[in-house]
Amino acid sequence: MRKLSPMAFRFHPSLRRILGSLVFLGAATGCAYQTPSAHIPAAMPAIAPSSLDVTEVTVVDATHGIDDETAVGVRRDTTAILVKAAQERGALAAPGHTLVRAHVTLEERRNFAEDALRQDGIAIFGLWPLAFGMVNAQQKLSVDLDVETNGRVFHGHGTAEKAGSFYCPARRRALAVALDRALADAAAGREP
Repeated sequence: MRKLSPMAFRFHPSLRRILGSLVFLGAATGCAYQTPSAHIPAAMPAIAPSSLDVTEVTVVDATHGIDDETAVGVRRDTTAILVKAAQERGALAAPGHTLVRAHVTLEERRNFAEDALRQDGIAIFGLWPLAFGMVNAQQKLSVDLDVETNGRVFHGHGTAEKAGSFYCPARRRALAVALDRALADAAAGREP
């Protein structure tokens, strides 16, 4: 087997500058590739995913009008995040039905790529790092959650502000964190 000499790992000086710039750009702008996880706290009874029924998800937008596509997306994401959270401790769940109602308020949001393109169309040439997961949007939202299980009703509130990319939208990331915080708040014992 042929051994590689240390010289094989040296790059041309201009290539080193380009690679250094890419590393700096990634560190400066941040990247977002996955949705944070929500968890059913230990203080709350375990929920079987099959018995989880997200009966109502209302969506309002505090700054813009809400369109049907956004409302459907938030409802779909809320259900998926809660089902995934229930799967962690689902084997420990007592038999019974769990009803969940959520009220999601979309607050401030910003899309950096759209803002740049709105100002100057030439900005498209500076947006190539988006393909590598560069943060392109910011979303702030809050969630009020009611969980009815085993004859008890838990109420919680959570807020979050997260950045996102093409691979993991800011709204979905913020929703996951806000739901996790609302579940933790609900487990703390607040009554509706």
